Amino acid sequence: MLIGLLGGRSYVEFVGKAPDDMVTSTFSGDNQLIDLKIKPEAVDPDDIDMLQDLVIAAVKDGMKQVNDATQQKLGKYTQGMGL
Repeated sequence: MLIGLLGGRSYVEFVGKAPDDMVTSTFSGDNQLIDLKIKPEAVDPDDIDMLQDLVIAAVKDGMKQVNDATQQKLGKYTQGMGL
């Protein structure tokens, strides 16, 4: 998780990673994919399925980080509500 300032307002970024950081995905705190990086060695024209799996893993990891942070922040307000 990266925290910074943008136009005087704070923002949070979450970075999801595939194994060996072959693919990384960066999400804003409102679940928007804002960056996707793929290392050149992750690209094998004979194994596109592996690259697809790495992208999916990085995106899922980033989304999980956003969701976990949201639950942690909202948890104190939603306890006992069955949400």
